[in-house]
Amino acid sequence: MESRPIVIDGSDGLIESTELYFTAKKQEDIVLGSQVSLVIDDAQAEVIPSPLNTYTIYNIENDLSGMINYYFRME
Repeated sequence: MESRPIVIDGSDGLIESTELYFTAKKQEDIVLGSQVSLVIDDAQAEVIPSPLNTYTIYNIENDLSGMINYYFRME
């Protein structure tokens, strides 16, 4: 899991925040709007569907390198 800072120019001035994402090989079952839980263990990170600790995928970035950035937010 990683984060990066973002700045949005809004009507009330600049808004600073961070985006959360994870990088993984392409998974056909993860699309925009998918509900996922991140399960992290010492050896590897897994992405599994789960009703607990649910996150929503809101952006998918594919640079054709074989690895995909999945951006998520808490529900």
